[in-house]
Amino acid sequence: MSPLADSDLKGYLVYASDCPENNVLSPIRHWFGCLATAVRYLHLNQIRHRDIKPGNILVHNRQVLLVDFGLAWDWKDAKSSTTSTYCACTRPYAAPEVIRSMKRDTSSDIWSLGCVYFEMATVLKGKRISDLRDFFIKRSDSYHFYNNDSGIAAWIDDMTSLSRVDNKPFLWASKMLQENRRDRPSAATLVSLINDQKAVTKSGTLYIGRCCQSTSQKLIGISAACGRCGRPVASKVKLLSPKERVC
Repeated sequence: MSPLADSDLKGYLVYASDCPENNVLSPIRHWFGCLATAVRYLHLNQIRHRDIKPGNILVHNRQVLLVDFGLAWDWKDAKSSTTSTYCACTRPYAAPEVIRSMKRDTSSDIWSLGCVYFEMATVLKGKRISDLRDFFIKRSDSYHFYNNDSGIAAWIDDMTSLSRVDNKPFLWASKMLQENRRDRPSAATLVSLINDQKAVTKSGTLYIGRCCQSTSQKLIGISAACGRCGRPVASKVKLLSPKERVC
């Protein structure tokens, strides 16, 4: 029996930092779109993952698999995706509203995915995750994202000033890591942003794998997830921002 995966994303990012060769870094660029497409699929099917982190993303044959649905919430029989009861979480990647046991919905998954994006983008810039965490700790005594609003902005400034290559992922992550959950893009909007032809590297590489391009393009224009409740809504003309959607 062959193994399910070669490693998880957490281990792969460490490996990529130790061996920053193009054939190792290149797949990371594709995974931004693939992960967004996976989360979009979950939300369209009224499922919140609730524990997105590098350790729950497997890497196999240069593709990524989102796994471990032990904390997932299926709201098909509920009125909306919003909950407020306590739920176990992985604190470094948990959204502020989750940590504070406040109302949360699909946008909490977006925050967690934004944390993952942030770490992926950091490695693409030639830095280690440990560098990022040390940077956060010096500013707030904590490496958890929800404790580092100013640290997130400062790190983005530092990384994007290094070069003009691979800056797009930091732009997406900054939108996803908004304190107010209503200001974060839905997974549908995120997929649309990544599929934008302007979102390419200097060499012309898209930030989405071929395995996911056809899937995401089929989904775009057919339906979108409401930015407030997460339910599928018709959107044949364009994908609306969270502020434009009304339940």
